[in-house]
Amino acid sequence: MSASWTANFRPDIDRIRRYDPCWQKYVRLTRIVQGIGLLTAGLSLRLRTAGHGVWAGVIGALALLLLLGGYMLGRRASAAVYSGGLLILARTTSLEPLQLVALANMSSDDEDTDETYGIRQVTLKELPAHSLRIGERVFCAASFGGDYNGAWGHFEPRPLVWATDDPLLIMVSIAMIPEEEWTRLDQLMRQVPDIQDDQVAFYDAALTFIDAK
Repeated sequence: MSASWTANFRPDIDRIRRYDPCWQKYVRLTRIVQGIGLLTAGLSLRLRTAGHGVWAGVIGALALLLLLGGYMLGRRASAAVYSGGLLILARTTSLEPLQLVALANMSSDDEDTDETYGIRQVTLKELPAHSLRIGERVFCAASFGGDYNGAWGHFEPRPLVWATDDPLLIMVSIAMIPEEEWTRLDQLMRQVPDIQDDQVAFYDAALTFIDAK
């Protein structure tokens, strides 16, 4: 996968909490980890009360690590895509509901595979600092996962404006991406199949439709 256009700025955590719906996933994960940490701390206290000082200390240290780890997970994981994710392109295709169509290179660096592109439709609640009009250019950072014939099987577009209100940071990111990428997105948008928000439409290097998963 091409890694030449990488988001590389310090995101605003408070802004992510306000706009990025993926934040809630990390909140739930953080609570699970911290809940386990609290249970572990309770076990440490019981061991100490029962006179098992050494084991109480070991379990107590583990509880502390879980509690601190849960806190750091919540702050860093939600912001990681903006500070190191791949920059991708999207355009608004609908205003009610507010929807984007995003393009990503799905080819993985770890696999010797032909170039594969993916198109995703995404429904948003908010898109601050953008003109709400059909065809608006939206710059996103993306996280990738899953597998599709050696390429990535899924991607999650996250508009940069969810993580910063600094126009200079966004302009620097915009300057990284050549105009040819918009041409590719516009060409593929004319042949997007009927897909759900959680599906990706895959295309080969010649931009011929392969499948939707």
